Order: sequence, then C-alpha cells, then structure tokens
Amino acid sequence: MGSGVRQGVKARMDRQRLRGWKSFVGGLAVLLGPAALGAEPDPWAAPSTACVGSDCRWKAAREQQEAVKQQRVQAREALMKTLIPSTREGESDLVWLQRVDQVLAGVEAAAKLPGDRELAARALDASNWAREERGKLALVGAERALVLQLLHLPAAPSARIITLESDTVQLHCAMEGERCVGVYLVGRDKAGRVLNAPAQAEETAALLSQALGQSVPLPTPPAREGTRGPTTSTWKVGTVPVVARWRNSDLMELRVGDLKP
Repeated sequence: MGSGVRQGVKARMDRQRLRGWKSFVGGLAVLLGPAALGAEPDPWAAPSTACVGSDCRWKAAREQQEAVKQQRVQAREALMKTLIPSTREGESDLVWLQRVDQVLAGVEAAAKLPGDRELAARALDASNWAREERGKLALVGAERALVLQLLHLPAAPSARIITLESDTVQLHCAMEGERCVGVYLVGRDKAGRVLNAPAQAEETAALLSQALGQSVPLPTPPAREGTRGPTTSTWKVGTVPVVARWRNSDLMELRVGDLKP
C-alpha cells in the first residue's frame, strides 16, 4: 500500500473516531441537563390534557420522578465511563488530544454532581491522566490545529505568529508551512519581565514544558566570569535547541526551536 493511500486511510479513521466522540459527547450533554443535575419535577406544572383527577395527577408525578431518577443514574454511568483513561490506537495527535480533552470535559461535568466520593475520586485520577497526556504533545513541530487546541485558542487560519497571553507570561509560536517551528517566551508586562521571578516561574516552566512536550525545569543562571555574567546560555532538549537570555541572574526570555533572533 502506497504512502498516499495509507495516509488517506488514516485520515478517514481519524474522522470516524472524531465523529464517534462528538456523538457520545452530544448524548452526554443531554443526560447532564437540569434533571440530571438535581432539578425536581414541578408539582404545580399543568398536567397533560389527557390526565383528569387527583389519582391521575399523582401517577403522572410519580412517573416523572422515576424518569428523573433514571436520568440521574444514566448520567452517572455515562460520566464514570467518560472518566476511564483511553488507550491510544494510532490516531493522529489532534484526534488523540480531542479524546483527552473529552475526558477533561467529563471532569468538569463531574464537579457539578457533588457528594459522590467514587465519582470524585475517578474524576481526580482522570484529570491527572489527561493533563499528563496533554503535556506529552509538544508545541514545537505541531500542526496549526494542534497548537490551537493545546493552547485553547480560537481558529487562526493565516496568522504567522500564534500568541497566548497567560496571567504573567506571553507565548509566541512562529508558524511556517502550517507548523510551529519555534516558541518564544517573555514576561507579559514591564512589571513582570523576569521569567524566573517567583510570580512568573511556575507559569514559565509549564509553558516551556508544553513547548517541548516533556517536563523541563527552568535553566539555572550561568556562572559569572569576572564582574559580568554571560548574557545568553544555550542547550538542547533532545534535538530541539533552547536559548535563554539573561540580565545577571534574571531570566528575560526563552527561545525554543528554530527561531531567528
């Protein structure tokens, strides 16, 4: 089988998996309506025109309560299944990320059903698993759609620079040929330029790790030689080059991948 045919088959499989997950999530949304989240039937609601008399009203109310109870059971069962970590089956990074993010959506839905210890425990495990899987997908080298999904950004079909602004750090992803070739990290504002300052360090480390697709600590300041220290330090994570720019021991910017100065 030629490479073009294999790629076509793989793309069709990815689309089928994605359609399946969209259908499942749509059903889950129905189950997580007001009734599933604890809303009770309205005892003062107007009964069906076919229902006449107190006995009929009582029976209709009981049937409605039973239906609500069944919805809650189904919603819980669906959530418990959603929160089971998946096994990757050869799908593309984008389709896999979409599946992982559906687990995170289930975690958010579980938070709306308090008081269930078993559900809460599974949601916590699922959340940790999903965030770990997200962290394995590197921004550098990723296709545009994957970059946007990783960063939770809206579509940017032609932007050459994709930008994420967190509370303290700005991330810029340089796009060439519809792929991210490099990531640039800098403080968001003048008062928070130092990336390794306590207020920025955790966020900077998280974004650096996402850029590389693995957990990476912030670099340590380079050793001083004489009265002044080096202004830059360079190293590689696997095959990806990383450049840090320093002002004494302050980390001022990080460049990951193929970025021109």
